[in-house]
Amino acid sequence: MRPRVEWPEWAAPAIAAGQAPPHGPPLLRPLLAISRAALAAYCAEHGLDPRQDPTNDDRRYIRSRIRHQLLPQLAAENPHITAALGRTARICAEDYDFIQQALAAQWPLLIAERRRGLIAFDRAALRALHPSLRRYALRRAIAELGDEEPSLAQIDAALYLVAGQAGSQMRLTPQVTLVCDQQVVTLRLPTAEPSSVPQIAEPVSLPDYGSVPLANGWQCVVQDSPPAHPDRWWLGLARPPAGPLALRPRRAGDRMRPAGAPGSRRVQDIFVDLHVPRALRDGWPLLVAADGQILWLAGLRVAAGIAAVEPNQATMWIGMVAPATQQE
Repeated sequence: MRPRVEWPEWAAPAIAAGQAPPHGPPLLRPLLAISRAALAAYCAEHGLDPRQDPTNDDRRYIRSRIRHQLLPQLAAENPHITAALGRTARICAEDYDFIQQALAAQWPLLIAERRRGLIAFDRAALRALHPSLRRYALRRAIAELGDEEPSLAQIDAALYLVAGQAGSQMRLTPQVTLVCDQQVVTLRLPTAEPSSVPQIAEPVSLPDYGSVPLANGWQCVVQDSPPAHPDRWWLGLARPPAGPLALRPRRAGDRMRPAGAPGSRRVQDIFVDLHVPRALRDGWPLLVAADGQILWLAGLRVAAGIAAVEPNQATMWIGMVAPATQQE
């Protein structure tokens, strides 16, 4: 945790899920270095009534168990554990900032090709980097392509391929494929073919729980628990819907108010801005409420105030499940 995190980093999951714009304000934590006890004493002295988050005392959440159970046990062994962890966090943040500056200086020399849905590295330049910079280079490329954060095991497997023989490839993340050629290392998103995205031909009513088939082998799943691997094709609703939900194709004049946008926008304009192929637009599923409000352009944009801030706060999950995922 750092005092300042720029928007593309702290909002990356929402950006990748199409729930936030690519540009926005930084996340600031001006009180990060001040202890809770000091803050509480200040509020008491000045008659301030701080806002309390009830989930901070809910032991169902890992952060609450760490705060109320684990840290007191560690403090029994080392009364200065909180200060020591704070120093470690500060050093890690400074080290991370240094690594990012070093990567930024090398980035223009690494890129062999950059276009929509594809980033190619000069393979020799990538292999010449320190291993730490190689890992962060792959992470940055995946973030810029808009996919979810890879695990350390995925990154290590990718670096093994980069160091090996040319001509190999792997699925690095759910959406990004890595290909190692003689001269370049390419990270690319799949070509948008009709079978690679959900499509519908007519309106589909959704059940309160369960699944319904869509037009091209996909399914729409409604459940009350988070998916094992949430991605942009899943939406966690912040509150129960007021009535039945449905999927339908777009209609002339459709508008919605995307999260992070100042007002409503035409669905057509959103498709254009996101480079959705024309052949896919008429069949793209729109999640609509009982009153007709567009809640979600599946996998692309969610309406303001609809999505849960954190996965464990969602009351209902709606997902578009691909044929390959169903077979797994």
